[in-house]
Amino acid sequence: MIRFGTRFLASRVAWRVVALFVVAALVPLALMVALSLSYVRDTLMDQGQQRLAGSAKAYGMDVIARMLDASDLVKHAVDAGVDPKDVFHATQPFRSLTLADPDGAFPQRLGPTLVVTLTEAQRKRLEAGQRVAHVEPQTEQAAAAVVVVVPVGRPDRRRWAYAELNPAYLWGDLAAWPTAMQFCVAEWSSLAPIFCAGAVPEAAMRADRGQPARSAREPIAWEADGARQRSATWGLFLNVEFGTGDWIVVATLPEAELLRPAVAFKGVFLPVAALALLVVVWLSLRLIRSTLTPLEQLTRATRRVVAHDFGSRVEITRDDEFGELASAFNAMTRRLGKQFTALNAMAEIDREILSSRDLERVVLTALRHLHHLVPAQAIGVVLLDQDNGSLARTSFAACRRPEDVTTVRIPLGADDATLLRQSPAGTWFPATEPCPECIRVVLSSSAQAAFAYPIEWREALCGSLVFAVDAPTSLTEDELAQVREAAARMAVAVSSAWRDAQLYRQAHFDALTGLPNRPLFLDRLSQEIAHCQRDDTRFSLLFIDLDHFKKINDTQGHSRGDAVLVETAQRLLRCVRSSDTVARLGGDE
Repeated sequence: MIRFGTRFLASRVAWRVVALFVVAALVPLALMVALSLSYVRDTLMDQGQQRLAGSAKAYGMDVIARMLDASDLVKHAVDAGVDPKDVFHATQPFRSLTLADPDGAFPQRLGPTLVVTLTEAQRKRLEAGQRVAHVEPQTEQAAAAVVVVVPVGRPDRRRWAYAELNPAYLWGDLAAWPTAMQFCVAEWSSLAPIFCAGAVPEAAMRADRGQPARSAREPIAWEADGARQRSATWGLFLNVEFGTGDWIVVATLPEAELLRPAVAFKGVFLPVAALALLVVVWLSLRLIRSTLTPLEQLTRATRRVVAHDFGSRVEITRDDEFGELASAFNAMTRRLGKQFTALNAMAEIDREILSSRDLERVVLTALRHLHHLVPAQAIGVVLLDQDNGSLARTSFAACRRPEDVTTVRIPLGADDATLLRQSPAGTWFPATEPCPECIRVVLSSSAQAAFAYPIEWREALCGSLVFAVDAPTSLTEDELAQVREAAARMAVAVSSAWRDAQLYRQAHFDALTGLPNRPLFLDRLSQEIAHCQRDDTRFSLLFIDLDHFKKINDTQGHSRGDAVLVETAQRLLRCVRSSDTVARLGGDE
């Protein structure tokens, strides 16, 4: 079962995407629903209209057939000599039956007599032996009546049979027609209703008066008691058979009845459409969640990177583009973390170089930060002695305890300096093979190799950076570049310290003998005087010069004179204590 959290919806982008997906699904679905319902409604209305037209025609033909059957029944029965009483009582078509002479006498009447006034044209038709239909209009007391007048008997004894048709027989049983369908029959010319099973569809009849009978018509819509109705008409030509005006048959059904299948269709279709919309929304939310959740993780990870937190990772275990993006982002974060750490280390070393001229402090700072550049077990800094190139000072510390620094002085062999600078890109020294002692002291018990990178200043070897590692593997380009930068900074620090030492010696010591010069002598003299005054002690001051020194310079040359001065200084130093001062004030003094 898939569960959706709501956290991803807290994003404005998520809401916009969700809204876009919902609108993209809702608009076509709503349009499809509207078009489908409209199509179904139009189809049902067309089919209903055709059904109404067919029903109106069928009903009209049934009415004509009943009128013909009733008139034929009277004519054949009387012509065959059957007593009209038997015809009237044995059948249901008639409400009354009257035999009359052409002069107006009524020799026989059966049922309630209906006095019918015939027109001259109808009389001529009857005299010619043709039947006639007559409609007595409805009144407040009685409904309209249909009378069929049939000429019966031999031509020399012609009589007219007035047969008033039974409404139940003439108009038939409406229960045999579709539910709620109503019929109405009216005269064409006057629109006077002859029979109506419901409300009189005057609008439908008025609309049909100008149309040819039995022609295809547009749908006729009207209202009765606030309910919309649909009607279809059919014209009945009665002049040929019955010598009377045409009738209009109107079949009517409520629109609600015509659209009843549409209601059922809507009851099924709308839930299905709603379900489809829910499915689309569900799938959209699932897709959006699968898209925005990784993006949210990447966004949070990016914020952490901005806050200099390079240790956290994006945990996305997918085999699609987001998984590739997460892997690339994690790799980028690791690289940025290493670079940022390296930059911090370089910045600390630079700060120490700029703020202090003490090379020891620079070395300690470097050892605290160099383990961030290359994954190693121990790191060492080898510096050559400025005055004695055959002596090296090695400071090293384990990476797990960079503050615990050990410094040792180790003499360099004849080939050690050559080994340290044999490769400008650094040299690997396996633990199992011979290597300079200044390198071996950095190797721990578990280290398998050491990587030494030379520290050079103006093509002169100053020392080396040593990294003790588990196995002799090649460094990455980034690691090698960072080691190169660290070596360059250490070279700057060493050159600065050597330059400061050289300047100090030049300012305070005699360049020939190496003894303190006049300024340094005066400084030490003032300090000794102050010390004796404080402790109430004494000290001795001896001023010496060399007799006949000028003759040596003149006869042997100045180089011989310089050698005499150097030898004299060495002999005097051997005659005094290490805490005493022997200075050269100038010349042979």
